[in-house]
Amino acid sequence: FAKLNPGEHEIIVKVKSNYNVVAEGKFIIQGDDFTLYQNISEAINEAASTIKTKKTVMPESKRSDKKLESEMLEAFKNSQTYKDRIKGEVLKIVIIDPDWMIRRNPVTGIILHRYIRAAIAVKNSDGSCTLWNLVTFQQDYAGNAFQNTKFDGVGNSESIPCKNIIK
Repeated sequence: FAKLNPGEHEIIVKVKSNYNVVAEGKFIIQGDDFTLYQNISEAINEAASTIKTKKTVMPESKRSDKKLESEMLEAFKNSQTYKDRIKGEVLKIVIIDPDWMIRRNPVTGIILHRYIRAAIAVKNSDGSCTLWNLVTFQQDYAGNAFQNTKFDGVGNSESIPCKNIIK
């Protein structure tokens, strides 16, 4: 509504379910300045976002390994994904798998690498916080030993209240 020009406007509202209109109505809005709706819209969206994310918390750690966590954070921060997409200050990491999972060649059975997953909470430049629920790390297998930990990929993120990230 904030972008409407001064004057009278007919607003038509349709509610659809499975692409079919199940309810419909219309009303008239009239005025000289509709910019106040911008603030109302922002307040409603902020309230909805807060309600949606207020129960979001860090997942429970399934493995306590400070050395591995340190390796993960270094690999994560050095990744192009972090530099391009994530960028914020890492507040917390938790390992969400109890142990490494081995990936083998489907034909020969030879060990290719092992992988493990973590969740990482980040504070963004605007002061908000984001939880990256599924960050994968791997160690390639070569010469009968696992190599250095490297970042493998990241899944979707969700907003998390910063106060819900317990250090």
